[in-house]
Amino acid sequence: MIRTYLDWGVISSLKNLHDDEEPYISLNRILTKNTNDVLIPYTSAHLSDLLTSYKQSEAGKIQTELDLLYLEKLTANNCILYDYQNQTTYPSAYPINKYFAELLENDSIKVGNFDSFLSSFTNNDLNNKFSTSLDTLKLIPSGIDPDKYKLLSPKFNKFKDTFCLNQHNTNYYDLLKGSFDLIAGYHEDPNMYRQLRNAVLQEAGLMVDYSKCENPIKEISIRLKSSVLNMTFEEFADNNIKSQFKNRQPSKFDIFTNHYILLDFLGYQKDKRMKNLIQDAFHAYYGAHCDFL
Repeated sequence: MIRTYLDWGVISSLKNLHDDEEPYISLNRILTKNTNDVLIPYTSAHLSDLLTSYKQSEAGKIQTELDLLYLEKLTANNCILYDYQNQTTYPSAYPINKYFAELLENDSIKVGNFDSFLSSFTNNDLNNKFSTSLDTLKLIPSGIDPDKYKLLSPKFNKFKDTFCLNQHNTNYYDLLKGSFDLIAGYHEDPNMYRQLRNAVLQEAGLMVDYSKCENPIKEISIRLKSSVLNMTFEEFADNNIKSQFKNRQPSKFDIFTNHYILLDFLGYQKDKRMKNLIQDAFHAYYGAHCDFL
């Protein structure tokens, strides 16, 4: 059995096939002719692609349900799963609708900014404990002088506003709220991630187009080594993964997605949205477990 991985863009084109569309006409013909020899798995990355459309509107919900029906027919409920607890990746057979419902339930607890996060708690006792703790944090000065940030370049204005750095007497509550809102902003506001990435690349002298490089990782390493960072891509990626996991051993999934996202952050095939970048990293990881991607 030949395991073939198709991302959602290809699957969507196959589903909405027109008579004159290539290469999807030929691909559909091959898949139809070889149903007993080709296995097309789905993953959480495919289903996550559908979550946004499902939640946008009633029409989006109906369209997503049709997409799920097509995906179920195409994959016969064969999937590739990653077990975060045991750090293992394995093939399985799991009902698409059940998996999608689980992801939808988990996604519903995600909230945007810090204020909406706090309002999502319905337990009064928990709310009271949070309120008491947060009131205490408001009384502890952070030691950061907001006036210093006024001297920064205008390109950092987005981050100054996010961190409430134009207020005086910044406290630990401000920092907690600012950090939370900044992370949420990467997913909600594409400009925030792009601004941070481009600012870092400009400051480090790494604003380069690698699209025509024969070996982009090698080229990035050469430029990183000669920059203020003074390290290769592998050294940079290893430092990043160590800072995330401390004493815990990262999995192959962690290492792969870390490297994939860093390639974007360092300027290779730059994505417009942080959410799309993460989804593409997951697609690439799962696709690496197949015979064809």
